[in-house]
Amino acid sequence: MSRVVEKIWNEKEKLRSYVFGQKRERYIPNSPDQLLFDKSEEDHTPSNEVIIPSYTRKIKGKKHPGREELPPHLPRKILELIPQEVRDNPENYKNIGTLYSEQLEMEPARFWVKKTVRPKYINTATEEFSIAPMPFNIFGKGLAGATVVSDILTKKYADHLPLYRINKIYKRSKIKINESTMVGWIKRAVELLEPIYNIMCEKVKDSRIIQADESPIPVLDPDNDKTHRGYMFVYVLDKKYCIFDYQHSRGKEGPLYFLEGFNGILQTDGYAGYNAAVEKHNITQITCMAHIRRKFYDAVERGEKISEPVLVLIKELYAIEREIKLKKLTEEEIVNVRTEQSAPIFKKLSLLVKEIKNKVLPQSETGKAITYFENMEERMANYLINGAADIDNNLCERTIRPLAIGRKNYLFAGSEEGAYRSGVIYSLILTCRSMGIDPYEYFTNTFAKMNSNPEVPFSDLLPGG
Repeated sequence: MSRVVEKIWNEKEKLRSYVFGQKRERYIPNSPDQLLFDKSEEDHTPSNEVIIPSYTRKIKGKKHPGREELPPHLPRKILELIPQEVRDNPENYKNIGTLYSEQLEMEPARFWVKKTVRPKYINTATEEFSIAPMPFNIFGKGLAGATVVSDILTKKYADHLPLYRINKIYKRSKIKINESTMVGWIKRAVELLEPIYNIMCEKVKDSRIIQADESPIPVLDPDNDKTHRGYMFVYVLDKKYCIFDYQHSRGKEGPLYFLEGFNGILQTDGYAGYNAAVEKHNITQITCMAHIRRKFYDAVERGEKISEPVLVLIKELYAIEREIKLKKLTEEEIVNVRTEQSAPIFKKLSLLVKEIKNKVLPQSETGKAITYFENMEERMANYLINGAADIDNNLCERTIRPLAIGRKNYLFAGSEEGAYRSGVIYSLILTCRSMGIDPYEYFTNTFAKMNSNPEVPFSDLLPGG
């Protein structure tokens, strides 16, 4: 009974920490200089000397960072101020310098209508009519131009605004557009962008290493007006392409289908849904040290100090990774560093976990962390011999965050087709972000190229060229 109470207590404390505690997981080990209370009396010989504690407060003046310079690419509207006396008698004055100051100004989004005018003519001799052909338009006879569709895509999927909020923004400019109409424009945009998305998927599968993660997305079931839990699987090629692949469930079918033809390195957390794809496609799998660390960190937070030495060793492994990134080493050099420095620490970590295992209950927080480590250990060690791999899966976890933020705003996808369309647009927007590209500019430029040349190769329209 006491174990049940302890388990319930731990779960309650963990939930309280998630809701009210700090979000960071920084661990600072105890300093060896701290006072140790188990020293012998010989170490604490009384002294007649009176020590008066004193403290000198150091006041450091804050250095003002100075005014930030405004971006040089913005147009400048010059306001030149000349004293009235100089205007009246310019011959009496000589310019000896100029003072400059700048302020950032803006105009709210302004709509305008592109009205295409095609005069009709008749040949007076042959009485034949003549009229210029209608320019090609990828959006057909729809009311929205490419810039408006690009704005809606960016606001909804990059700025996480539901369509009803976008509608309110447009209404401030006296533009009334039904949300169902906006959905139709998004559907057409995805039809145009889907071939680019497919090429990105192939490029990710052709890469050497992929990081993968998954996150739930509620999807409305049109038959009973309830939502079911769909899943967005995210596959990231390091600092380049990001793919959001919607699946009806979290089962193994999604990774099995998407990873078909991929035989490189797959880095994931401990979710078993990827195991079938790993075995079938002969994939090398690497797990995530951040997930391993989190288990032991939670144990320490619950008061189980026996896990502290594990965190110290993991901290040493991350210190080596920071040095690797600072030095910008090649893959071969990274393997050498990890073999010489990280491998001994990893081995020490493995031995320490086995030693602790005999001192804790399996159902304690430390016991659960040890079980997780033992399940991940063999696959985690693969990062030591693969210079292209990271120590953790954090890049993919950061990539998936915009989905979670958007989910809090629009709550659910209206249909499975809508969830799939979200995956296509998220893939393009997050890929643009990883490359430092403005998604709005990417969409407008891409639609403009499609309009000017309907036969443009889709490979030429990939983000980043």
